[in-house]
Amino acid sequence: MPDALPSLLALVGPLVCVAVALLPRPADGRPILAVLVPAAGWVALAGALAAAVALLAGADGTAGAAARLARLDALSATMLLLVAGLGLVLLRYSRTYLDGHPRRDAFLSDLALTVGAVQVLVVAGDLVVLAAAWIGTSLALHRLLVFFPERTQAQLAARKKFVLSRLGDLCLIVAIVILATSIGATSLEAVLAAARQAAASGVVPGGLAVAAVLIALAAVIKSAQAPFHVWVPEVMETPTPVSALLHAGIINAGGYLVIRLADLVLLSDPALLLLASFGAATALFGAAVMQAQTGVKVALAWSTIAQMGFMTLQCGLGAFQAAFLHIVAHGLYKAYAFLAAGSVLREPTAWAEAPPRPVRLALWLGGAALVVLGGSALVGVDPIAAPGPVLFGLVLAFGLVQLVWHASAGGTDRAALARGLALAAAVALGFIIAQTAVALLLAEVVPVAPRWPVAAVVAAAVGLAAALLVLAQAELPHRAADPRWQAAYVHLASGLYLDVLANRLARRLLIPAAAKEPAAWTP
Repeated sequence: MPDALPSLLALVGPLVCVAVALLPRPADGRPILAVLVPAAGWVALAGALAAAVALLAGADGTAGAAARLARLDALSATMLLLVAGLGLVLLRYSRTYLDGHPRRDAFLSDLALTVGAVQVLVVAGDLVVLAAAWIGTSLALHRLLVFFPERTQAQLAARKKFVLSRLGDLCLIVAIVILATSIGATSLEAVLAAARQAAASGVVPGGLAVAAVLIALAAVIKSAQAPFHVWVPEVMETPTPVSALLHAGIINAGGYLVIRLADLVLLSDPALLLLASFGAATALFGAAVMQAQTGVKVALAWSTIAQMGFMTLQCGLGAFQAAFLHIVAHGLYKAYAFLAAGSVLREPTAWAEAPPRPVRLALWLGGAALVVLGGSALVGVDPIAAPGPVLFGLVLAFGLVQLVWHASAGGTDRAALARGLALAAAVALGFIIAQTAVALLLAEVVPVAPRWPVAAVVAAAVGLAAALLVLAQAELPHRAADPRWQAAYVHLASGLYLDVLANRLARRLLIPAAAKEPAAWTP
């Protein structure tokens, strides 16, 4: 089987999506794009599946001239399948979402263009192609974010994102220039080979180390790490398919960039520290603020910020395989959550608050931590040498404890407790299976980080903070009358006012004076 076949098949989807997006829109009102755009999604998914089959059949998707455009290995093929699958769902959903809207064809074209650009980004085999797709994705998304020009808040959020994205673009471009100067090539294969050679020799050229820091900074900005998150909670006035695409796919691009260039990032401790610091702060900040939100989509947006922070933290800890699993799981979950957000209002679910038993809950959390640490030891995972996967399991265990705690009213409902424990065990088993599968899938593609002493300290601190957040969330309903908790709730609901400060600056610099008064919102 020709080695170029996976690369050529991977390019079919993006080319068809872009070609359909550039078609002229019929003036007679015929719904041609409403048919062609979902069809392009089907073609993209078929191309991704065929490329994956070609890889499984033994073709080498990393060799040859075609790999400079589309480099297919286990990492990029999985991401291509994820993007193509989600893209198909969103393109089909959008066909009826704006049915009857006079600008539906323009929306479908821009959405197809964005989906095609994301597919190029995940398979790019050359850093120049990757940068072009990185920038193209951002510009295409901007058109979707400003789809409703009368919504001033959406315009403001899009302009904030536009400025921050250009800062991230600059970091990536400078990093590529430095790598091209240091290595003499921009192909992904050459960059990874040079990084591995430097790691093996123990001598890291200054250019590679600087490029690694810039790559990490570009990822931090792209993945909306605090304080670069200030636009994310305010893009909820965009059409729902855009929110789903943004939160399930595009915002993951920063993490994917780091995982794709993990060999390079591992050469620089400052790059790892930058990722771990921003990730830890963003994960805890986003999780705390999310608890104080009352709007469904806004809460989902803050959830994305927290999830991206945790994913970035995993990259900073060197747990690239766990971070990749996080990206895939978050993409699938968040796309569904946004597309199904409206059903929450039609199908409300009662949440039974458990009685105030903080000591018992703390013991439950401590028991969960011991189970995770003990289980890690049994399967041969050293929490000091590999804190990332252990932290992932620890946070998952705390979430399951919270689920069981509330479902069983703090352990008082024996039947509910048994059902909750069975569900928690099933989820934990699924996590172990998924983590093992990803480790086997990426064993020859993504490096395993060497021991980094700071990583264990950061992981322990984040684990403790996660436990405290669970305790605080359980106590909050029982302390609603306490002025201190009320004040904390107000501050958290406002995102600690970082958005307010950013909006004041943006309105002064980015919004024309005539457009500063908010327009009436229309559904």
